Amino acid sequence: MITFDFDDTLTRPIWDKKELWFEPTSNPNYDSFARVKSFHAQGEEIRIVTTRFATRWSRIEIVDFVEKYQLPISAIHYTEGELKGETLFKLGSRLHFDDSPEEAAHNLKWKIPTMVVSYRFDRAELAEICEFDLVE
Repeated sequence: MITFDFDDTLTRPIWDKKELWFEPTSNPNYDSFARVKSFHAQGEEIRIVTTRFATRWSRIEIVDFVEKYQLPISAIHYTEGELKGETLFKLGSRLHFDDSPEEAAHNLKWKIPTMVVSYRFDRAELAEICEFDLVE
């Protein structure tokens, strides 16, 4: 099983030219989508694990997003604000994608390799770049 964080992993922040930082949005991250679909095509089960609280609004937002972009997600897990390592371990995640280096470091304690999803603005190209770096 492969797991993905939701915010700023399956969604993609945008560069705020005025503040010079990335602002969270509900925009799709097609770079992450390609990985979801590739793993699914290889027969992997894909789940979302988020630190969000399981509120009605949060559930609706994530389910609507998954349906809108036709992502092959089999389940959504909420850690209610807690770090994800123990949940990932109990689920049997073989690889987790997350935008948080803190989560990646914590996941190492549970022996869960984590692909850190990060963003940078390339001033020369005037482009927002999404990068993936494995922490294991």
